[in-house]
Amino acid sequence: MIKGILFDKDGTLIDFSTMWHPIIGRTLHRMQTEFKLRDETINKISRVSGFSFHGFEKESVIQYYATSKLASLWNRILQEEKEALISESRILQIMEEEALNDSNKVILLEGVAELLEELKNKDYSIGLATADTKRSTYFCLEKAGILKYFQYIGCDEDSEYKKPEAALGKMFCRQESLFPAEVLVVGDSLTDMEFANRLGSHFVGIRSDHNGYESFQKNHAVSTDKIMNIVQLFHL
Repeated sequence: MIKGILFDKDGTLIDFSTMWHPIIGRTLHRMQTEFKLRDETINKISRVSGFSFHGFEKESVIQYYATSKLASLWNRILQEEKEALISESRILQIMEEEALNDSNKVILLEGVAELLEELKNKDYSIGLATADTKRSTYFCLEKAGILKYFQYIGCDEDSEYKKPEAALGKMFCRQESLFPAEVLVVGDSLTDMEFANRLGSHFVGIRSDHNGYESFQKNHAVSTDKIMNIVQLFHL
């Protein structure tokens, strides 16, 4: 019997591209301007990250990497290109400043607000496990008007073991006195699916234009294109 629902954030609850494309674009622009990076280096960072002027590539590392892991990747590229040394902490600082910009649009995906309200009324434990930083996550959830629904929020800096490692899921289970088999993980990526597998929980994949959802089918994972459908799929 499912007693707790553990959500991913970006691409599952929040429109990923609308929020993060401007943030990444401004972050890269600031890095190039402040540290006088060559166009070739910025282009390489963009290409490896799956970022372009028009949007994100499907299954981009920006979508699935923890924020700290993304900063580490960019730092490594800067070293390879023999550019100015920028610490990972400085890259993270710039990215977080842009993520906290009041101009950012935070758009809930269809059905999210209604689903969270229904789950709350049915007394499910509701949690969030995200690769984003804590300040950015709370800012985003508050701006979207859904912070009040979560009993547990696990972020990038809460554990050295990043998704798909199960650390954040185990924390949720301990806090809410749940067994992993009583938890449903809801996410839009293969990382979320692996996270659920390592935790020993149920999983449902949210299909979108940003993910390779065919992999959900190949791995015999339950998936849907509308998040509200999880109520019927799992008899919540």
